[in-house]
Amino acid sequence: MAQMVSAERAAALRNKCLSLAQKRSGKPIAAKARPKGENVVDLMDALKRNIANKGRSRTRGNAAANQREARCES
Repeated sequence: MAQMVSAERAAALRNKCLSLAQKRSGKPIAAKARPKGENVVDLMDALKRNIANKGRSRTRGNAAANQREARCES
């Protein structure tokens, strides 16, 4: 049974086959340029903010917990 292949997947497979053919023939393969990430998060800064905010109460979470407790008590 034949599977449908998306256009992006087909292009990726075609490029892979072309690069393998170049490699077999002894031609050098150029490295692909990586896309720049515009929304990169610094994990250490995020961790430090999280630790600093840990002492503060979370309004939404506490309100939901309070509602559950109120239902259990009544």
